[in-house]
Amino acid sequence: MRFLSSASALAIVLFLCGINTASAGVMNLNLSIEGMTGNQIEIGDTVTVNVTLDDIDPGWRVFWSTGVELSDNLTSPSNVTFDTGSQLSQAFTVGGGPFGGELSTMMMSTPFQTSSSFSFTTTAAAVGQTTIQANGFALGLGLGRNGSGGIQLLPISAELLIDVVASSAADAPAIASAPEPATFAIFGALVMGSGLRRRSRSSR
Repeated sequence: MRFLSSASALAIVLFLCGINTASAGVMNLNLSIEGMTGNQIEIGDTVTVNVTLDDIDPGWRVFWSTGVELSDNLTSPSNVTFDTGSQLSQAFTVGGGPFGGELSTMMMSTPFQTSSSFSFTTTAAAVGQTTIQANGFALGLGLGRNGSGGIQLLPISAELLIDVVASSAADAPAIASAPEPATFAIFGALVMGSGLRRRSRSSR
């Protein structure tokens, strides 16, 4: 309910102002994974996914909201952290957000910061191609000292494609090697030889 009331209030402000006299920047939404080698992670790995709104003009306050959706071979988001340079305007909700997905957030950027971000963890549960998607909007409010204030509403989206692969061979349990056929032959010859010696001694 609080999410809808906040969004409605901002929509009213946007309608009343009806201006776009300045730019809040390109405001690109980016997804990244900490510590990922190439575009692969191994099954069982728990990774941190960063969701960042970049290129905010200093002095602009930006309200932004996203819905994050994960592929079936990743577990649901957990350990959501609203990182330095951003302040939480409402607690996150898992599922059922206005933009769909398994994680919905609302963020408010801190003035004079050029980015705003949050992060969460997820675990690779099955092998296969994996998609992480984020969709939402960013509403920039310009309150510049030179009087060039304005308002800007932008749709934002990002997608990250990765592959979940099987665990490396180093983690696999060691398999006992079977004796070679030559080893069996040598062992058999020794057994037969000892048996013949015993027979020859007993016959004497």
